Amino acid sequence: MYVVFIILSIIVAFIRKGRFSNIRYSRFSLWYLLILAFLIYAGYIVGTIMEIQFVLDYSYWIYFAVYVLIMITVVFNLHNVWSYILVVGVGLNFTATFLNGGKMPILQSALDMARITDNGQLYLSYFGATNQLTITNPYVMSLCKIIGIPLGVTGLPISAGDIIIAISIFFIIQKMMVVPQARKATPQERLAYTDQLKYTSEFNLDEIAKATKDTPESFVPPVISSKTASKLDDTQNNLQKNKKSTYDESLLADDISSKKKDNIE
Repeated sequence: MYVVFIILSIIVAFIRKGRFSNIRYSRFSLWYLLILAFLIYAGYIVGTIMEIQFVLDYSYWIYFAVYVLIMITVVFNLHNVWSYILVVGVGLNFTATFLNGGKMPILQSALDMARITDNGQLYLSYFGATNQLTITNPYVMSLCKIIGIPLGVTGLPISAGDIIIAISIFFIIQKMMVVPQARKATPQERLAYTDQLKYTSEFNLDEIAKATKDTPESFVPPVISSKTASKLDDTQNNLQKNKKSTYDESLLADDISSKKKDNIE
């Protein structure tokens, strides 16, 4: 069932212009535990079909280990709301499975709803390692496989946890493969953004422009009077004279030092 939903999710993601390469942008931790869980689960199914004694003796704990690895992986990847919903779905199936001996109970009503007429023998021949047909009331019956989906030749009994897990997987794959494209801003949004740019620090540029228009004299550099200009010229001349005097004194000192050196020789 989950494989079908994963394939369907990938197809929908491709229709929405998703790519496998986008998965690398997703933060997915402990992915190797998920692969390990899948390998253990595959070995568990094969071992049950081949009636390997070790697998039959420890089927409960092998399947328990698969659930634990899956749960750890999911818990360490709670990046969006669908991850939390996935935890709920896995938890519901975990509860129904291991309170009933390590296999998910299938009610007869689910077989009837799915229009399975062979008493579930065909279904159990493939999934009997993890499911069991029950005629009594199992523990937490509402969490067991009490719903059936007719699929033509056969049917598919499912639980509430299966539905939650399938929906969560679908949306998680969409989020991982489909990256939202940048949307072009509307004229109203561009105008609002431009208005925000009018503010520099604590000053509104519109207010500054208005003040410049109303009182231009406040923003014009002051005009220097002739008296002030004359004082500035005198100051500049004095600085030049002082600089020249200092330079002459330096030359005189060098000349005296040179003559003393010649007399000594």
